[in-house]
Amino acid sequence: MKYIFYTRKPNLENRIIRISVPRGIKEKIKGKFIEVAINSNRKFLYKLDEDRLVISKENLSKINFKEKNKIEFLPIQKIERKRYFKIKEGKIDILGLIPLKTSSNSNIEVIEKSNNKLLCIAKNFNGRVREIEIQRFVPLEFCRLLGYYQAEGGKRIQDVVLTNTDLSLILDFLKLSKELINIPLWSAEIKLLKRNKNKEEKLSKKLVNQGIIPEKIKIRTEKKIKDFSIRLSISSKLLSEIILNLMNEIREELIELDISKIPNKNIYSNFIQGLFAGDGHYATYKNKEGGRHHRLIFYERDEPYAIDYQKLLEKVGIKNKIIKEKNKNMCIVRATLNWYFLLKIFDLKLFNFHEKHMMTLKNSIISHKRYKSFKYLCQLDNKFSIQDVEKILKKKRVICYNWIKKMMNYGPIEKNKINNWSLTKEGKKVRDIIINLNK
Repeated sequence: MKYIFYTRKPNLENRIIRISVPRGIKEKIKGKFIEVAINSNRKFLYKLDEDRLVISKENLSKINFKEKNKIEFLPIQKIERKRYFKIKEGKIDILGLIPLKTSSNSNIEVIEKSNNKLLCIAKNFNGRVREIEIQRFVPLEFCRLLGYYQAEGGKRIQDVVLTNTDLSLILDFLKLSKELINIPLWSAEIKLLKRNKNKEEKLSKKLVNQGIIPEKIKIRTEKKIKDFSIRLSISSKLLSEIILNLMNEIREELIELDISKIPNKNIYSNFIQGLFAGDGHYATYKNKEGGRHHRLIFYERDEPYAIDYQKLLEKVGIKNKIIKEKNKNMCIVRATLNWYFLLKIFDLKLFNFHEKHMMTLKNSIISHKRYKSFKYLCQLDNKFSIQDVEKILKKKRVICYNWIKKMMNYGPIEKNKINNWSLTKEGKKVRDIIINLNK
């Protein structure tokens, strides 16, 4: 129901305009969010907590007051919400993951618009209504953005900020952010060690191609960087609170989810991909005896986050420990990877967005002593005989029997009857991973 009343022209010399609201209307809409229209043109959102309508300087400059002014109030129908986690048609419904209140304890109201869009609104301490429009459903890949933000985001409530020196990470972050918000909201700051016109134009063009407005790109020099870095930002406290809550809710949900199911596994893989691309490191080390050790490392300053990273790795069976560096105020989550964990990391596509580490991982698997034996699984059918093994290995029968016995001890092969074997569930998975590795 729309409420209409008329008022005289206010004193425009005042910094803030206050318009009295008739008692009958005030009693029906007090404490509710409303859409305000003045003279049927300029519209803005407002929450009436007082006896008068207070018009901020921002809205005042866009209103054309007359001697007699028509004021219209349209109450906004908000969605009644509760916390839930749901995947619908391959997308995450984020309505249940939007916080109910802001950090300053103001209610966050949500209005459902057309095309599955949500308008989130909240009133801040000085009475100004903040609003942001977001998509209700985001693809599972969006969790990679949350992983990036977990690793590299500013994590400040005042604004949304991400800084990185990897251009491919920045571009992927922008691409994924389109699934939630409008790209023109972003501002970008390119920092260079030295001014370089060609590099400036190249980097700016990449950002513009993603949808950033050219006028919102700034360039300056910075002595503390090696080459360049890019800082993306949106000045929106409300959006920051929503993204931080999404990040925390998804991370905590992953600790509890059964990730053997395909949708959950994809969410897990994407979140860990983003997290590793920002805070992760993978390397191989040689010991005195010439043996190789493979380590997966995450760096994190906040211990509660480090504990969650530890739980996420343990979720897929990867044992790890947290090492605290007091001098640097840093927590290091470190895992030493055996043969099966190397395959697990490859299967989860953990390094898909880090080309250097992906090449190192492939080399680690191919150079591993077990690869020489396991690679023959790629040529076996689900069921096979000793003759099939002889054709593949091209070795004497006694050597083929020894190979089968070794594989049975490792787990990929089980015996059916004399001279007849089959691949176990684990064996089929290992075979598929090695096939993908060699593509």
